[in-house]
Amino acid sequence: MHWLAKRPGWLVREASHGRQWKISPLHSSGRVDLTLTHWTSDGFAVETKVAQCMTAAEAQMFAAALDNAGHPVGTKIDDLLIGKGFQEAPQFSRDVQRQVMEAVCNNSPDGHRYMHHDRRWFGSEDLSVFITTTGTGVFPFYCMIMSDGKMALPDMLMIEPRLFRLAPSAFARNAGTADPVIPTFTVASIAILYERLELNGSYAARLEDGQQHVLVELFAAGYNWPEEETEPEPLMLGMGR
Repeated sequence: MHWLAKRPGWLVREASHGRQWKISPLHSSGRVDLTLTHWTSDGFAVETKVAQCMTAAEAQMFAAALDNAGHPVGTKIDDLLIGKGFQEAPQFSRDVQRQVMEAVCNNSPDGHRYMHHDRRWFGSEDLSVFITTTGTGVFPFYCMIMSDGKMALPDMLMIEPRLFRLAPSAFARNAGTADPVIPTFTVASIAILYERLELNGSYAARLEDGQQHVLVELFAAGYNWPEEETEPEPLMLGMGR
């Protein structure tokens, strides 16, 4: 589906089950919010802020990915990161974590709700990208780009990891599975990072309008998630091969 300009800097398009995606600019930062709107039976619009992204082009990729999310129970974002070549970093001190997460909170109007230090940290091979994850649901996935001055700059931030639970009638084909939002957001984030590197020569070189089409088409086709491995049946004594 096509994105329509609602007003300067704002884009909207229809989502599945009568919902609507919206991309809106953040104040003075150059970043954008990705929001999903659904309507109650009384006709009231309920907006759920899903993520903050570097550009509208990248937000369109996340919308396409989340529209087609679906995975078996048990998919772990830490395993996805390690499988894509990210290495777990040594545990940072509480002071360092506090400084970084305070910077995160300063970039979110609801940041005071998300302070938490029980996190795992993963870095790219050249340490130009750091991703922090947590199993507690507070900023479950947050990507930072390291500047030339070794300062952590905001990049991709997931704000609402319970998107499908908040709207149980939506995305009915995912009923009975674990929430697919977090791993899908993780896969999309990693794909965007590598697309930046391929097209623009750097993880930090954000994708602009016109560079999103390949990944949007890829995400719109959905995913072939690996099935969970089943436990082998125990061998019975006295039975031959």
